[in-house]
Amino acid sequence: MAEHARADQQPELDQERLKKQEQRLQRQVERLNEFLAGQQPKQGKDGNEIQSNAVDNESVKMPTSHGVIQGYNAQALVDSKHQVIFGGTGSQHPRPRQSRADADGRQKESHE
Repeated sequence: MAEHARADQQPELDQERLKKQEQRLQRQVERLNEFLAGQQPKQGKDGNEIQSNAVDNESVKMPTSHGVIQGYNAQALVDSKHQVIFGGTGSQHPRPRQSRADADGRQKESHE
């Protein structure tokens, strides 16, 4: 409350705050314009343009048991007996599309 009372008595503080806010918003607009200039629109399954993520344009929204998250789906092929990681892959698909046979094939190749 006291801070608001001081701001009412010193309008130049409010003007300074608004000027900083305007500068911050202008920097955000410039970053978004740079992003848009360097990216092609992403197409959805139906062919329509979908929303992009300016921070990490390769990540996607994925449904989880805890709601929707922005990220990647990572898969790892491991041997728990020997505690060895044989391979890994990341995808933008919410559900693994790699079949068990593909994973088994990679495991056999790595043992040879």
